[in-house]
Amino acid sequence: TMLYLCMGFDDAKGSMEFSAPWFERDGRMTIHWPDVGRQTVFARINEELRRHSRAQGASFLENPMWSIFDLRHLITAHPLGGCPIGEDHMQGAVDEFGRVFSGDGAVHDGLFVADGAIVPTAVGVNPFLTISALSFLGVGIQPPTADWGSMVRENATLISYGDITPLLPAGAIALLTVAVNFVVDWFLHRTSGLRDEH
Repeated sequence: TMLYLCMGFDDAKGSMEFSAPWFERDGRMTIHWPDVGRQTVFARINEELRRHSRAQGASFLENPMWSIFDLRHLITAHPLGGCPIGEDHMQGAVDEFGRVFSGDGAVHDGLFVADGAIVPTAVGVNPFLTISALSFLGVGIQPPTADWGSMVRENATLISYGDITPLLPAGAIALLTVAVNFVVDWFLHRTSGLRDEH
């Protein structure tokens, strides 16, 4: 049994509505996204997975909650959107630094949004790189929490010590990657029972 993890672009047509019923003191957020599970992108992904499975001599089983019960509910591990970046308060909720716009177009002093909520739509890849890029701009996870983008930003000043300085760690990482690949290839070749043909 093998599970597939696929990423793609949705139509980004969902909306959120805040309400404060008397029985929920903190209020609630409701997401409205008509026919979200029936978008064309999901049918295209399933068809591609069928082709992959067929090529491997396997059988593809679509999510039973979708194929049998027709319950096309979605979940997400990395929710994006809700407070999208915009050039001004008419086009978004925050500026390029994550500062929240006020109603008159200014920004609220000291109020930031610093997570995936500022990304207006799906990015098509794991949001890790997006979060790192936003962190590099000073928007992402705030210290003292460890974060790749923050670490790069804080240590960028070391590059000024010499032209070759940034090449040394990059070269070491590349060398290690190549070495690990050679070792894995050698091990797989030795354990597969295949012999070199001369």
